[in-house]
Amino acid sequence: MAMLTGFAWANAIKVHTAGNLVFLNGVNCVNIKFTYDNLMVEEITEANYIKKKVSEYNAHKPGKGDEFAKTWEMNKQQAYPKHFIDMFEKNCNMSNNNYNEQKYSFIVNTHHMEPGVHAGVGHKIAEISIVIRVVETAYPDKVLAEISISNCPGWAVMGHEFNAASRLAGAYEKAGKELGKIIKETCQ
Repeated sequence: MAMLTGFAWANAIKVHTAGNLVFLNGVNCVNIKFTYDNLMVEEITEANYIKKKVSEYNAHKPGKGDEFAKTWEMNKQQAYPKHFIDMFEKNCNMSNNNYNEQKYSFIVNTHHMEPGVHAGVGHKIAEISIVIRVVETAYPDKVLAEISISNCPGWAVMGHEFNAASRLAGAYEKAGKELGKIIKETCQ
């Protein structure tokens, strides 16, 4: 008799707020900007991670690694912010508007990504760790408050888990939801 077992690794999500968010009372709209300064992927720099994956994919199928690198950047600039912002807006009475400059900006810096893996029998859940700096848009170096969200899990077993970008998108959704809840509880 054969027995299949599944396994998963995940850390508990941690949320920490430094500073008082009361100044956001009555604010309906902010700018949300995304950065990836000093990003570590798995346990290596983003540049080394991309280099490793491009080499692996191109060795398997020429050109596939180059496509991976383009898609990686596109997801960082488009997909991940969209998932984050959508869930943020659904969970509080504040919206993002990067077309018109707002008084306050949320600068979301991702400093760690774990893309996770799904191997059929077992998987490792994707996670991100981010720091959100709340600043006056005109004075971006003056941090009014800071919210850190660590070990934020991505989608588990929901049909999306075979694609690392989808797993990470789930982590951005969860992080956006967490930020929305914090804003709603403390400011609205």
